[in-house]
Amino acid sequence: MANRHLARSLAMQALYKWDFNGCNNEKIDAAVEYVITEFGPGLEEEGFVKMLVNGVLDKKKEIDTIIEKAAPEWPLEQIAMVDRNVLRVGIYELLFGDRNAVPPKVAINESIELAKSFGGETSGKFINGVLGTIYREIGEPMKDHIKTKPDEDLPEELLVGAALINRNDKDIKVLWLKDKYGFWVFPKGHLTLKDKNSATALKRELKKEIGITDITVGEAVGDIEYVSKSTSKGKSKRKITYFIVETKTDKIEPSENSKIVETRWVFIKDPAPGDYYHDLDSILEKAREILS
Repeated sequence: MANRHLARSLAMQALYKWDFNGCNNEKIDAAVEYVITEFGPGLEEEGFVKMLVNGVLDKKKEIDTIIEKAAPEWPLEQIAMVDRNVLRVGIYELLFGDRNAVPPKVAINESIELAKSFGGETSGKFINGVLGTIYREIGEPMKDHIKTKPDEDLPEELLVGAALINRNDKDIKVLWLKDKYGFWVFPKGHLTLKDKNSATALKRELKKEIGITDITVGEAVGDIEYVSKSTSKGKSKRKITYFIVETKTDKIEPSENSKIVETRWVFIKDPAPGDYYHDLDSILEKAREILS
């Protein structure tokens, strides 16, 4: 909608002023009021402007880390200030916003248009490249979740995942892994034709990803299906079957090639330690039910 497009441009301009003034959060409210008064009088989406700006400020650390990982050849301070703040708005909507109200492709396209309007000659292409990289990496659980039968022509990938638990007296903890985009996940890996069963695959993949070898594979707790998109393989259907997996060790050693940036054991009754893929809600709930 035109009002939303204007609101995004005002949010970006307010963030530009904030960035120009040294990222002083105390001046952000004045910056928002200024751009709305000057460039959006009568705007019906003032709340949307403030939501975007406050959301970016709240998630700035995570968002800037994501930019650095998605565009490693461009140090953050060397990215043009307009482009930097267009990316912040786009990534906030892409990863932390209401995906039902703003589908990921809309967030990306809106950011590209902002870059073309306010940035330099190559800004649109740059924004498209960075957000496109993030969009491909995060996979479909954060995008067009499958609610109907997937495209039959797509190749299928089978994966296994673990609600990995550790018992200490009466307490049960479950392992969460934080990926490079700042989202908490459960360990998972591919099931191959050489695997005799899911337990064989889990033992190999958990050893490879987090260095765990002493495990006992228990009940299956559910499946997650989505469409994945990569630059090398294109689109494919993915099905992850999750199992309760128990280990007696709490020592986790992610491999050097892993995309995991942090690990944390959390009481199974507690929520994820931060932003996470909500597809895992049903998996965690089933595990709690079985283990209670």
